[in-house]
Amino acid sequence: ATIELCDALDTLEGQQFISASADELPPLLHACGQAYEAGDAFAEALAAYARFRSEFPEHGLASEVEAAFVRATLAETDASGAGSLPPPQATGAGTGAAGQATVVIQNDAPDRLNMVFSGPDVRVEELEACADCIEFTGNGPDECPDKGPVGEYVVAPGTYEVVVKSGTVGNIIPFRGTWTLEAGDEYFSCFYIVTDQ
Repeated sequence: ATIELCDALDTLEGQQFISASADELPPLLHACGQAYEAGDAFAEALAAYARFRSEFPEHGLASEVEAAFVRATLAETDASGAGSLPPPQATGAGTGAAGQATVVIQNDAPDRLNMVFSGPDVRVEELEACADCIEFTGNGPDECPDKGPVGEYVVAPGTYEVVVKSGTVGNIIPFRGTWTLEAGDEYFSCFYIVTDQ
């Protein structure tokens, strides 16, 4: 697929030059994502991969697209000047799932969180917004506000590149970090939004 074709995909679908069938569209979306990625157009690549993930989650290319989505997310955060994401706090040895690492994330932001884990496991996760949470101005709170939804993610132990970004607010920079997660341990991290003004 060429970028020109991919840019015109919506128009071509609307005029029925391309069908939205499970035979034609999934490979085309995958190819468009790859073409955009090769041209460093990561937002467009992510849009193509996200559409594939949403509309064709059971397709034979789904695992390849999932890996491509993660790869494009990491590349986009590098290109955008992502903030540094500190490692999560270990809550104690032996508190996680046997042979696995458990990561507990609390979203104390009034916006949905999108998270990518790339390491021994590849995971793309979403955590709903906190309805009762606020954005902080200047400095963040002294400790986790402990109000928002909590997600628990069990992953293979090892070293992960992790990206956390806002699900809907475009002017919030993403954060990226390297996390080393040990087998049998549980980790906790809390996220909230702090603005300059």
